[in-house]
Amino acid sequence: MTCWRLDSGSASLVLAGQNGRLALAYLGARLPKDVMPDWRPPPVPPNSPDDGAGAVTLWPANGWGFGGEPGLTADGHPDLRLVDAVGDAASLRFHMSCKDSSLLLDVQVRAEQGLFVWQVRLTNNGTAPLRCDWLASLALPLPGWVTTATLYGGRWAGEWHETRVPLFEGSIVRQGRGGRGGFGGAGYVGLDDGQASETSGQCLAAHLAWPGDGRLCIETRPDGTAQLQMGVPGAVMIAPAEKFMPPPVLLAMSGQGRAPIRAAFHGWLRAARAASGVGQGPRPVHLNSWEAMYFAMDEARLKALATSAAALGVERFVVDDGWFQGRTDDRRALGDWAPDSVRFPAGLGPVIAHVRGLGMGFGLWVEPEMVSPDSDLARAHPDWVLGLASRSQPTQRQQWMLYLTRPEISDHVFNMLDNLLMDNNIDYLKWDCNRDIFPAADSRAPVLAMLALIDRLRAAHPHVEIEACASGGGRSDFAMMTRCARLWPSDMTDPLVRWSIHDCMGLFLPPEVIGAHVGASPNPISGRRASMLFRARAMLAGHLGVEADPARMTDSDRATLASEIARWKDWRAVLATGAMHRLEAGEGAAGWLCVASDGATAVGIIASISGTGALEQTVQLHGLSHDSSYVVTIPKPWPSRTPLHPDWADGRTMTGAALMAHGIALPLAQPESAFAITLSRIIP
Repeated sequence: MTCWRLDSGSASLVLAGQNGRLALAYLGARLPKDVMPDWRPPPVPPNSPDDGAGAVTLWPANGWGFGGEPGLTADGHPDLRLVDAVGDAASLRFHMSCKDSSLLLDVQVRAEQGLFVWQVRLTNNGTAPLRCDWLASLALPLPGWVTTATLYGGRWAGEWHETRVPLFEGSIVRQGRGGRGGFGGAGYVGLDDGQASETSGQCLAAHLAWPGDGRLCIETRPDGTAQLQMGVPGAVMIAPAEKFMPPPVLLAMSGQGRAPIRAAFHGWLRAARAASGVGQGPRPVHLNSWEAMYFAMDEARLKALATSAAALGVERFVVDDGWFQGRTDDRRALGDWAPDSVRFPAGLGPVIAHVRGLGMGFGLWVEPEMVSPDSDLARAHPDWVLGLASRSQPTQRQQWMLYLTRPEISDHVFNMLDNLLMDNNIDYLKWDCNRDIFPAADSRAPVLAMLALIDRLRAAHPHVEIEACASGGGRSDFAMMTRCARLWPSDMTDPLVRWSIHDCMGLFLPPEVIGAHVGASPNPISGRRASMLFRARAMLAGHLGVEADPARMTDSDRATLASEIARWKDWRAVLATGAMHRLEAGEGAAGWLCVASDGATAVGIIASISGTGALEQTVQLHGLSHDSSYVVTIPKPWPSRTPLHPDWADGRTMTGAALMAHGIALPLAQPESAFAITLSRIIP
């Protein structure tokens, strides 16, 4: 038996090889230097294969004694045996092969920014094409302490629902079938010991970095052992000498609760974005025109909206759907990407010049993968529509998808966008995808074509930032976030719904990538009414923006919104680099705290988000230095009916030990109210 160890952040991974198979020997809190776990192969149960092939291993195979979910399903259900392993302190690589070496599987695990990054590659060394029906990007036996899974799913305007499920004998399976991974719920999963909190308990979390369909399976066998598999569903044909590499899975482990999980995912994505030049520099406050005017736009209205946006402190003005030729509703004109000649007789130039003159950047909404049946493009090229020859072309949202895998179609879309950016002073594109990928034999190819198109556009226009939007949060994955400056997590701007969405997705995604816009009251989707102070503060843990029309606000609401925008600008450097912590308060209360990377400052929000509100809530803070003292300030305005002591506005001195052990007590007497909080460490 040989063991291999890899450390990443606060976790250690130990894999063991025996009888040609790869087993999990340890996955847990970081082991002391040069220490290996006391692991032995489990005894072979009665009435099982004598060589132990019935046990859960990495990438197990059916038909060779294992009766569970296989990690690889290909022609002949090959039994892959470990033939070689190489590694160093940063990575391990395992080579697995079938008996005649016609099929090779390389499994690489890299230690990066506190995560374990799993990448597999399948090679067809045979003489005939190979059909691969399933290759898991990750097929991992689970540690025995895992008892509970946290699943993420949702729908339009209700993304990122969290569901906790105890593991049971059988399988928990999630699979996306719409071609947009954000709604299918198979791209993210959490696993824990059933008692994990923000700061205690054993946890795992994994993410399939892919914007299309995914498949997630958590299988618990009759003997109590379990495994996790994640990957992209759908058969793939692999030609002789060809290699197939599915997307990677990122895995984090913590023995101290969810905070280290969050830190690892945020740190990895921030480093990857910096390496690819995505979303760097201070994030500008947005105003997006959609809820302010929908399709009722023209040059004069947009100029007026831009003027009122600049008065609030907005730094980027984004014109949403409705600007192009004939686009008066959502039933027509997708694909005809030229400014409407009636509403913009001089093109977009005068609007852009006005926006630039106000000191703001200019952005534009596009949906390049789509075409409306009622469009010049569809009439000229009916064969460009994605579909199957044997079926009619069904619409969704009154639109079709373009067959981007065909070079002439991808070139047409690129040239359209390229000309639009060369002819206009645009520094931002909101890239939308408002329908599922169907009918198609496999959604994998259209997703790859979309990613290639974004890469091509970024290479041609490196100064242009792109926002990932897909009916809201349909594409909220790391493959997109290493290409796009931010994502639009939901078309729902209701502050209570958004609080829940941001809270769930914030375990994986850092605040600077989460578009968070202050909407109107009543909310145009939910109908809920909320104060401007609560609407604004509910959005401060993201990339702040405005979706409502400032001209329709009261003077008081405009002043409040301008004040909170200024506050966010003061906070954004901390939010873009600091460590986020979820604050666990009493019933009906919630909060977050972001601690700067140097520990000198921290900012956050504590809110009453449900029920009637308690007379007082004591909230423990996290992430501070136990031995330091801090000046704690709760700046006005204060939402509570019960006023705070006046010295909170000027700052109280408290120790980090007291703030984390005992916390601070706030009179959260009103539901849907929120306090801001800032901390400054006192230097001895």
